[in-house]
Amino acid sequence: MDVPSGTVSNYRFSFYSPSEIRALSVLEVANDAIFDNFTGRVIDRGLHDLDMGPCTDKDLCVHCGFDYLQCPGHIGHIEFSKPVYNPLMFDLVVRLLKSFCFKCFRINEVPTLVGCLKLLGFPETLLPYQPKQYIMANLIGLPASELRKLALKEMTATSRTLCKRCNTMSWMSRHLNHQQIEVKPAKETKGRINRAAKKNEELEETFEPGEVEVWAEIEALTSSNTPRPVVTFEEGVATGELDDLLESVRERLKKICPNTQKFGVTTPDLVRDMLRCVWMQDSAILRTVLPFLNAVSSKFQYATDVCFMDVMPVSPNICRWPKRMGGTPYESSVTALLSRVLTRSKRLKEIYEYLSDNNWLTSDGRLNVAAMEKQSMGDSSLALTPARSIEALNSVWVLLQAAVNGVYDMTRSVPPTGLEQRQTTVNSSKPHPGFKQLIDKKEGWFRARIMGKRVQFSCRSVISPDPNLCVHEVGVPLYFAQRLYFPERVTAFNIDKLRALVIAGPDKYPGALAVELPDGKVQNIPAGDSEDAVKRRLNMAQRLVTPQPGMHSGWPAIVRRHLEDGDFLLMNRQPTLHKPSMQAHKVRVIKAPWAKTLRLHYAICKAYNADFDGDEMNGHFPQSYQAKAELAHLSAVPFQYLAPKDGTPLAGLIQDHVIASVKLTMRDRFLTHDEYLD
Repeated sequence: MDVPSGTVSNYRFSFYSPSEIRALSVLEVANDAIFDNFTGRVIDRGLHDLDMGPCTDKDLCVHCGFDYLQCPGHIGHIEFSKPVYNPLMFDLVVRLLKSFCFKCFRINEVPTLVGCLKLLGFPETLLPYQPKQYIMANLIGLPASELRKLALKEMTATSRTLCKRCNTMSWMSRHLNHQQIEVKPAKETKGRINRAAKKNEELEETFEPGEVEVWAEIEALTSSNTPRPVVTFEEGVATGELDDLLESVRERLKKICPNTQKFGVTTPDLVRDMLRCVWMQDSAILRTVLPFLNAVSSKFQYATDVCFMDVMPVSPNICRWPKRMGGTPYESSVTALLSRVLTRSKRLKEIYEYLSDNNWLTSDGRLNVAAMEKQSMGDSSLALTPARSIEALNSVWVLLQAAVNGVYDMTRSVPPTGLEQRQTTVNSSKPHPGFKQLIDKKEGWFRARIMGKRVQFSCRSVISPDPNLCVHEVGVPLYFAQRLYFPERVTAFNIDKLRALVIAGPDKYPGALAVELPDGKVQNIPAGDSEDAVKRRLNMAQRLVTPQPGMHSGWPAIVRRHLEDGDFLLMNRQPTLHKPSMQAHKVRVIKAPWAKTLRLHYAICKAYNADFDGDEMNGHFPQSYQAKAELAHLSAVPFQYLAPKDGTPLAGLIQDHVIASVKLTMRDRFLTHDEYLD
């Protein structure tokens, strides 16, 4: 079998296109039932279909034939009848809606944006005008990432003025619970129109000689009166005209906002068409300001479609292993969230099938309001009137968006006001955590399972003062000393000592925890005072011998002995701000049974920035003679007296100076000759 080999040259993060998700998927999940109520087996085409991998240790994957230990898992997908917002891109969509005109669908011309585009390498011939010198002076020297951030900020934070191209007031937009977007035209006032017209005149005066002619040519190419074909990147043939899409979007905007004083709710497919209009006319600007759109443009016919979802991937079974209680399977929290998405997607599909059966949809899948009103007037036996159908469609659509949001972020899955009762959840008293909650904060996967692993051969406890210790010593409780061990090799010089430690066992201090034989086998030393345990410890001690040249290449046996006085612990207090925050201390074991804290001398606290009001410190026990030598001769406390930064002393006892000053300045204080010299 030829195994391919190679090296990774580069990598990047990107979004899957709908076609890529369908190609990677092994099946479309279409059944909202998960387990059979009588047998407990999984349902075909459900969220735990065995095509996506085994669900128990006894199952075999239908797709690859491996068991749960060998099957890597395979993804499925859920199809949506209508698009929904991509939760990861929703905030960007809301910002982009503030960046262009809702009539000509061209990006607003902002002086700072033009300056950023020029510095980012935008073609000079495509710039609407040359930015002023004072604007360029403020931008020169900024890195490309900062220029893009500033360009996006200025592009989406412009004041609502007249569009320079079509003299139309801009629109206002806002979101509701990260699930819906509302828009309405800005109120036109005489003063605002005059100020906007004056501002446009000032911009026109900034043109250099010859630029007006170039701009006139560009305007002629991008004029709304000139039909421009929409070209697919996949097929390379014309599929429509820009004017048709512009006209359709304008008509739908008028229908949702007949009254300019109130906000109208848009739908994801309308917002998607709006961004498509912008992409077809100003894709060069969007590619420059948002490079990821340039990266995904090869996957999508319109790069802005990455902000929407027509299909949703379903993670493999191994990533959401079902729980079992009394032999009955139960879905995990991730499966419960996906089940809610699937249920609402099916409801939306049923409504569309009902609308299609009544011929209430146009050829492109949009609502045919005229046909709905005409048919409802002549037929009174309809189960749903046109108004009720539209209301049901919009309600289920919003609930589907809330369910999709909940898979990624629990906080964005709250249904809008009035739709709370229609939300169907399992164990609704406590919402299921989304992907963000699973990886976020201290309880998340990264900090709890990757970054927050427990360190071996270390201890951690509260520190307390002990002036009886030397400055270079650390007091370690007996509890820690009996659990930390050092692998000491058996030689002719220490064999008697190590035999005594093995006989003492793990319960008595000083003792040992295990013996590692020359062949690599590890034997735990039996604990307890029973006759059998004592005999076994004596037998293990008698079998300890010095290294034999003819056996196991002369490799010695190793005894894992307890931490002892004179060993070194590498002490660390977080945050580790400089090198002296980690120093090697000699161990003095505190054998009092009630001792639970690590003890330090007062004079060493400055290096650690530590005090004794509840601070905790870590102690790391080296596991080799080389590490032990480095701690003794490089990292020990006597070698860390001066700060590496500027050579100032780190060790010192401030309290002693204060006490001495108080005693010296007390009233009627007289010193003897010996006291004065001391």
